[in-house]
Amino acid sequence: MPPGGRDGTLTLNYKEFARHLVYYQALMAAGVSLVVLRQPNPNTYTPDVDYQVALVEPHLRNIVRRLERADEPLSFVINKSGVRINRLQDLIARFST
Repeated sequence: MPPGGRDGTLTLNYKEFARHLVYYQALMAAGVSLVVLRQPNPNTYTPDVDYQVALVEPHLRNIVRRLERADEPLSFVINKSGVRINRLQDLIARFST
């Protein structure tokens, strides 16, 4: 695994990741962290690039700091309310049970 799990994946496809434990396991094995941008309800609003940048921008420094200090891959879920951070290993354990 790379030091600190500093490689990362940025996705809007959170529900697909949440359904497939194998994705979390593959990211963990590769030492890759995950940043998920949770979008508003696609049935009522179609987000654009400006929305996505505005969603992630206030949190970038915190994410970078956390990744620099991390010794394992993390998951960052960003929505309009803030950021939720989990260890990928914890997500794997949660979905494995």
